[in-house]
Amino acid sequence: PVAERQLGCSGATSSRLIRVNDSLAVHNHADADEVLYIIAGEATLKLGDKEQNLSPGWFALVPRGMAHSLTRRGRSGPILILSSVSGPPCQ
Repeated sequence: PVAERQLGCSGATSSRLIRVNDSLAVHNHADADEVLYIIAGEATLKLGDKEQNLSPGWFALVPRGMAHSLTRRGRSGPILILSSVSGPPCQ
């Protein structure tokens, strides 16, 4: 349902490509901020108790410690996301 590929790691930022076929379960990053860029597909991003519909070209910032999830909308195929996480040094 979810596939990830590490794209790069530099200092305190790492980037990865995420393919979501259905949904990305609720999770958080206790010590890192995450920037999501929607490359393809349509999704609903849930941040805490708020929801935002996203489509290709949208950016979203997820503050550190914020519970969030992503759910595919419609029949647009999988969601492709570029995720950049900034916080502790990457490995």
